[in-house]
Amino acid sequence: MMGEPTTPPLVTAIIVNWNGKEHTLRCLDSLAHLDYPKTALEILVVDNGSSDGSPDEIERWFGEHRHQNYRRMKLIGHTFNLGAPAAINSAIRQCDPHSSFIWKLDNDVIVPHDVLRKLVATLEARKSTPLGAVTCQYMNAYSGAEEPIGSVFCRGLQRWTKVLRAITYTQWRMESSELVMISGGCCLFPKEVFDHAGLFEERFFLYYDDTEFCMRLHKKGYRFSAAPDACIIHCGSASTNSTPGKRIYFWVRNLLLLGHTYFDGIELAFFHALQVVVFPWRFLRILQLGDGVDLQTTIRMVIAGYVDFYRGRWRTIQEL
Repeated sequence: MMGEPTTPPLVTAIIVNWNGKEHTLRCLDSLAHLDYPKTALEILVVDNGSSDGSPDEIERWFGEHRHQNYRRMKLIGHTFNLGAPAAINSAIRQCDPHSSFIWKLDNDVIVPHDVLRKLVATLEARKSTPLGAVTCQYMNAYSGAEEPIGSVFCRGLQRWTKVLRAITYTQWRMESSELVMISGGCCLFPKEVFDHAGLFEERFFLYYDDTEFCMRLHKKGYRFSAAPDACIIHCGSASTNSTPGKRIYFWVRNLLLLGHTYFDGIELAFFHALQVVVFPWRFLRILQLGDGVDLQTTIRMVIAGYVDFYRGRWRTIQEL
């Protein structure tokens, strides 16, 4: 005798938007074609004080898709840019209390129809090991190249240090390495991990907030995985293309904050001592990457990132 069909767990998808109307609407369009039951999917879009007409367009999209019987669709609007982690936290606090999973999505990803179903299946299949989150393969929309899904410990160094290296899905499958953190563009978290580990660290504002949260989960014994044969398309840096100079500031400042929160004991002391040597290398690396930023702005933003971190000053993008 066959058993009763199981009810799929309720998933809350969270997307943060800041002047990224086209990307966000394209991401929402891809969610509309998921093969996951709409009645088990809640969509929360957080608008961080956009000035490009995003709120009206997102509300219009919700109105056009209400007939699909989603569990809930809601726009959470803020009058100014709170930063990505604070925006995500505001949505987690307002999600359906019956939600089993939090699906964190960058607004510049395109989600194929089967991704959510495969993410949920991967989490539910791993009962023996507590999974903090699962992700999937990332493909760049423009180059077609595979992008990293997260990081693993550097080979040969894991016995002595916690230095990480980025890894793609294909490399991870070939190496069978343990994921220490996963990229934040597409992450499915059991909702309970936020009760155990807290919410995202809001001092980061932009960049490395998902890295810090995953490392925090890893320290608490959680592990990470990727759903087999699941892939998303990443369009890249949708919210920060218009502010490349300010982006440098957050890269520098938050990388320092990440190391400060991640390392312990002797490694932490060594990390800070090493910054005198690392500073010129990091500056040259940023110049090499270019990103269309003039030399004067690059110098100013790199120095500001270092100075603000060691002063404990956590400026927002509006204050730069």
